Amino acid sequence: MKKKELFLKKAEKALAGMARKAAGMEANTTCPLWGYQPKEPHEVKKLRRF
Repeated sequence: MKKKELFLKKAEKALAGMARKAAGMEANTTCPLWGYQPKEPHEVKKLRRF
């Protein structure tokens, strides 16, 4: 059981990191289709780089 819990904890951290990186990338780009871009949550706006 210990190995399974350790694996799940590492997988959770990896998934959170990928989600954060994807959100940051999305915050710095726009949608190419007719300029449509839905409202972003405030937390994602903090990830913008200007």
